Amino acid sequence: MVVAVGKTPLETRIENSQDYFIKSYEITGTIKSACKATNIGRTTFYDWMKSNKFNFCAKFDEAKATFREALEELMFTRLQDPKCHPVLIIFALKGHWREKYG
Repeated sequence: MVVAVGKTPLETRIENSQDYFIKSYEITGTIKSACKATNIGRTTFYDWMKSNKFNFCAKFDEAKATFREALEELMFTRLQDPKCHPVLIIFALKGHWREKYG
């Protein structure tokens, strides 16, 4: 737990929860799983997005980028195996990185 100077205990707890959510999202790639890991409701996630307190939106964008790059890495690793059929990875990349794999 990180205690920030000048923040109330509630603000510190919220920021720590947000950071844990971000770390969970980077691994799972879904809001549902990250909410479950963080023990928050989906509404809390959307409240964080709306308020953008502690720069949550930018952190979430970075977490999405981290996850989709992990998917891309997995795809390239699996493509090295001639027996691999990458259809599921392709669909995941299309869903998470439309701009690149649309």
